[in-house]
Amino acid sequence: MSINFSINTILFNSPEYEKMVDLRRKVLRIPLGLNFSAEDLNKDIHSYLFACFNDKKEIIGCCVVDNYSKNTSFKLRQMAVDPLYQGKGIGRDLIEFVEDYAKSKKINRINLHARKIAVPFYQKLGYNIYGNEFMEVNIPHLKMEKIFNTD
Repeated sequence: MSINFSINTILFNSPEYEKMVDLRRKVLRIPLGLNFSAEDLNKDIHSYLFACFNDKKEIIGCCVVDNYSKNTSFKLRQMAVDPLYQGKGIGRDLIEFVEDYAKSKKINRINLHARKIAVPFYQKLGYNIYGNEFMEVNIPHLKMEKIFNTD
């Protein structure tokens, strides 16, 4: 079954942002018995916020991207796809959208902390592991990155 969706940037503290936080909470925090603190969410103020909308304008996927290293790299974080839509290409298309956005900004590297369970997903998209496994939000993670040409 094909799903119609669009990906756009959204604004911090907008109604769409609140829906994005709800999705991130549902997918990334509640299963671990965690929630967001005000400090966690304040990190989003200076971030790029990407959301995937279905044809009913519901947010079905999202991620947060920070600009690091003197505008030469992005850090992808808080990637989430609604469980009802996982396995349908939403995550892949969201990553590709972010990569195209990075290239438009002359960014040539994207870093991320992948939950160990998500490593194969990122590897399929060309991300490589660097460093050792570490714990974050009480679960194993690996640092990953992708370097690409911005021509």
